[in-house]
Amino acid sequence: MVFFQAALLAGYAYAHAMTTWLGVRRQTLLQAGLVLLPLLVLPFGIPSDAPRSFLPEANPSGWLFGLLEAIRHTNAYTLCVP
Repeated sequence: MVFFQAALLAGYAYAHAMTTWLGVRRQTLLQAGLVLLPLLVLPFGIPSDAPRSFLPEANPSGWLFGLLEAIRHTNAYTLCVP
């Protein structure tokens, strides 16, 4: 809980500093830079050893999406009551 409170306080400090010391143009450039920063560190391709099969043993995403869809259509109350 303390982490989230600290992150919220840091966000407020960041917003205050941006509006106090930077003009609109520099704010825009800084925000665009921060949004594009992950492009430098995140991978862009699929690894060559990634599974190519859609079988549940190799790639469970179909099963997971089906499970999430079933949970979405289930009444939340019935999940809590035995």
